[in-house]
Amino acid sequence: MWYPFGWAGDFEPLVDDETHIEWLMAIPITDAEFTFFEANDADALIDVFEANDIDLYDLGRASAL
Repeated sequence: MWYPFGWAGDFEPLVDDETHIEWLMAIPITDAEFTFFEANDADALIDVFEANDIDLYDLGRASAL
């Protein structure tokens, strides 16, 4: 789960007196990408995704690594 960087626009949290909602997006990742994430961090993995211009919506995509 990560902040919705793949969508244009700014997703501000929804906050009122009793609720705080942050908008997130689910990104399916490969085993190699998960191993990279564990060794680095989510920002580094997102950088790899952006550098490789992956299709976040393609569930059958090849690993970015």
